[in-house]
Amino acid sequence: MLKTPRVPPGAVYHCPADFGVIWTLTFLHNTTVVAKAVLDDAGCQFLTINGHDKRITTTSTAFWQTLADTLGMPRDQV
Repeated sequence: MLKTPRVPPGAVYHCPADFGVIWTLTFLHNTTVVAKAVLDDAGCQFLTINGHDKRITTTSTAFWQTLADTLGMPRDQV
């Protein structure tokens, strides 16, 4: 997630309609939450980490493939 590019401050994006799935990712160390992320898989495909760190995933096929591999799903289902 941290390798995806950040959305520049003040950037304006014109995204396609987003009627897709929203993923909520929760990362734990034992039972302690260490990070949360929200991922839109349609439209601009933004990834927001811990509520404020906004990233762009549309340019990162590696990100989507890693997510699919981690979830044990085919890439076309993620």
